[in-house]
Amino acid sequence: MKPQTFQNSILVLFYFLLLATPLYFRFITTELFEFNKMILVYAGTVLITGTWIARMIVEKRWVFKRTFLDFPLLLFVTIQLLASLLSMHPRTSFLGYYSRFHGGFMSTLSYTLLYYAFVSNITKKQILPLFGALFTSLSLVSIWGIFEHFGHSLSCSILTGEFNTACWVQDVQNRVYASFGQPNWMAAFIVLVLPLVLIQSFSHKKVLLEKILYRTTLVLAIAALSFTRSRSGFIAFVAELLIMYGYTIVSILKKSEEDLKKWSPIVITTVFIGITTLITGTIYTPSLSQLLQPAVTAPVETTAPATDRLEVGGTDSGEIRKIVWQGALAIWKRYPILGSGVETFAYSYYKDRPQEHNLVSEWDFLYNKAHNEFLNYLSTSGIAGLGSYLFLLGTVFYFIAKTVLGTTKVSEKQKLVLLALGTGVGALSISNFFGFSTVAVSLTMFVFFGACAVILMPKEKGTKATTSELIGSQYTFLTITAIATLFLLTKVYTYWSADVHYSTAKTLLKSGNYQTGVAEMEEALQKSPNEALFYDTFSGELSRLAVALAEQNEATTAARVAQTAITMSDTALNLNPVHLNFYKTRARMFITLAQLEPQLLLEAKNTLLAGIERAPNDPKLFYNLAVVETTMGNTDEGRTLLEETITLKPNYLAARIQLGEAYINSAELEKAREQFKYILKNIDPQNQTALEKLEQLAAAEQ
Repeated sequence: MKPQTFQNSILVLFYFLLLATPLYFRFITTELFEFNKMILVYAGTVLITGTWIARMIVEKRWVFKRTFLDFPLLLFVTIQLLASLLSMHPRTSFLGYYSRFHGGFMSTLSYTLLYYAFVSNITKKQILPLFGALFTSLSLVSIWGIFEHFGHSLSCSILTGEFNTACWVQDVQNRVYASFGQPNWMAAFIVLVLPLVLIQSFSHKKVLLEKILYRTTLVLAIAALSFTRSRSGFIAFVAELLIMYGYTIVSILKKSEEDLKKWSPIVITTVFIGITTLITGTIYTPSLSQLLQPAVTAPVETTAPATDRLEVGGTDSGEIRKIVWQGALAIWKRYPILGSGVETFAYSYYKDRPQEHNLVSEWDFLYNKAHNEFLNYLSTSGIAGLGSYLFLLGTVFYFIAKTVLGTTKVSEKQKLVLLALGTGVGALSISNFFGFSTVAVSLTMFVFFGACAVILMPKEKGTKATTSELIGSQYTFLTITAIATLFLLTKVYTYWSADVHYSTAKTLLKSGNYQTGVAEMEEALQKSPNEALFYDTFSGELSRLAVALAEQNEATTAARVAQTAITMSDTALNLNPVHLNFYKTRARMFITLAQLEPQLLLEAKNTLLAGIERAPNDPKLFYNLAVVETTMGNTDEGRTLLEETITLKPNYLAARIQLGEAYINSAELEKAREQFKYILKNIDPQNQTALEKLEQLAAAEQ
């Protein structure tokens, strides 16, 4: 067996990961994008690590290289581990929040293993060719996004066979996201890789075909970035342009170069960038077609500032972020050292959720991230987590700046590569300040760290690999490694497969196909018996099934299904007692089952009270508790709770209507009139219920 076999295999696996991860997604899982990318990285990490260990066994030597990031990276990983062990919910901290997945300790461990596999197995000469996989992926993603902008999604072609955008609920033509799931995620990937494309475009030593390919990639990427309409992405793009242009121009001027060969690539690249942004427009500037429109016919939307929302909604993202960031800081004050636990923002935020959050359009969304990478680390892993993360980034920037601006003995080409890597990571940090990292950018960032380390490594004395035939002990260790690798790959597949069954079950149950849906859900639970979300979802669906069975006069079966629903809900809360949504599901379940057993309303009440303890500013909990109290005959308590509800959220339409009706029932007609007038004045001027109630009140007084 040749010594280079395993090393070359690792190189190929890195090629595959860098090329495939940004592009990979599946329609058969609950979350199409991040989950599948995370699974791909886990599988890639297992294969690369297994191959790396096999190389060491075959070559009879320790293949592990020390780098300038050893201490910062070890510190960061250690803090993440401690924050996970002491987390308010360790499973979430280790595996990540279910629906985001990236960010848990296992993902951080995977990226770290990939970093050390990279620096220990990839040579300096292999770095730029390896980045060809990134350039290819960037080009394909950009083409994907450009097609989406013009109403043709490759995703829909895969799913439905129709080359349009009808398969997406989101307006992908207005804000494209290709294979990333959200526009800002796609923009972050583009700005991370663009500096590497720029240094290739600036080079005058490339052959004509290379120049065409790199500048084509540059144009495609900038056009796609414009079509994401990501403000954070555009700001990061401008920042990296300033750095890359500034360094390149200053370098040429220092050498007093008058040769046009040095300047022409920069001029040509600038023209390409200028023409592209003029044609496509940006989040802050109109496109060429908009500029050419007659002023009298230009639509208002072309001059109005675009709103870059956290997800989808009406309130501008800047306003929402201010509120969410306040909550993140409040979490940190409660958990100052190690935070509430890695990736537990969705659990800890609602205790500190500012009341102002109730007035934004996304008031009832679940926020599982702080929408600021740095505040996310601060709230979920404390000052230790944020400090170690900043120390890691700072160390990278320091060594790059020291090399690029100093007299360290590296070639000018290597300095440019280091500058591009550092600029890309810096641009990503700008983007992450207004959002959060995802799988593709985190994988790429850690590969960038590895590339920096390889470039900065001093030249080592050659250590020849042992080429003698394998002996018995080597065969034994290779067998153990192969078995361990297959075992871990099986675990990764099982984790992915459980989600596929869960996704299928949800679809079947919601469509009324209970027999097959229940079987699929049971398969999901068998594959992943500790996933609380599966039990939570199952409990809600079973409660509806129980009512349906009762309506069909199958009382015995209905009672059995109802008890199973309650058991499933109990299990969900036992596995995860800190997830607010599970309390909401449980309350809905009891309210549903109360149609069969009215006494279960008391359980719904107790569940809602437990939810309020965890989210004291959530108006929906107060509203539902008010409905339950009223249904139980406690009208005074119900009315008081409705008053608390509108204090928390003055524009809560359903609560205002319910409170107005409660005032009518208690003969407080003037108070009732105030509620309906408030609705018409401040919430919905055309609300039919409010108009009818006011007419009834007026008629009653005549």
